[in-house]
Amino acid sequence: MIRRAAIGLLVCCPALAGVLGGGGFGDPQPAVPNPKSEIRKPRDYAPGVRIDWGRQVVEVDAVVVLREGPLELLACSPNTREHESILVVQARPIHIYQAMGLIGLQPGSPVRYDPNTSRSYAPTGESLDLRVRYRQRSIEKTVKAEQWLLDNERGQLPKSVEWVFAGSRTLDDGRFGADQDGTVVCVVDFATALITVGSLHTADNEFLWLSANTTVIPPIGTHCTLLIRSATERTFAIVLDVAADGTLWPPRVRSSTASALDSSTFIEFKS
Repeated sequence: MIRRAAIGLLVCCPALAGVLGGGGFGDPQPAVPNPKSEIRKPRDYAPGVRIDWGRQVVEVDAVVVLREGPLELLACSPNTREHESILVVQARPIHIYQAMGLIGLQPGSPVRYDPNTSRSYAPTGESLDLRVRYRQRSIEKTVKAEQWLLDNERGQLPKSVEWVFAGSRTLDDGRFGADQDGTVVCVVDFATALITVGSLHTADNEFLWLSANTTVIPPIGTHCTLLIRSATERTFAIVLDVAADGTLWPPRVRSSTASALDSSTFIEFKS
């Protein structure tokens, strides 16, 4: 017999199986944190990196270091490319990469060049929603990252910016490429980009396609938070198997995009 209890849609959380797993109902169970006071509160992952498990967002501390001129990056590591990047982040790119993986984001690859065909291939990876949160005159603001950019050819906001989780790469000496190059969020072709745009754009200074949108960027030295999440909201249904003796078997998670499920899902109790 199957007993179903309707619940609201749940945003995909890789850690959920660990939270719901366990033995029978009679076994001692660890204390469950209050959802409002604990789960919704971003938790520290590494220096300068937090994970908001409830909203499935990675938060990265940043500082504005550039407000005008052509760009190669939106965000870089310290002492790397501050002359062509709006933001500097102190966090190591490898830690950002790990945090993104923990909320289920799937990396692809940065720009690739095939010498056999003399062809470059655009970066790939899960599409991302990037935003910047900061305070200005005691007012908290959150804006889409692309609002800080200007298309050099049109002198306006770019028509479309698709951010992707390229994932950087491991160098021949074993180091994480973005750690070495500081290529945290790129807007041109870098072979070690952690996050970048999903299209080809040369890093040649004479042909850079974007500049800083000076009028909307807060003053240099402003502390910000870079917010990273999937551009596609995902949901899942959870199936809990309950034996006749009341033993709870490990749950099975059925994941899908939000559009593929109805406005409610079900936990199925099988006995």
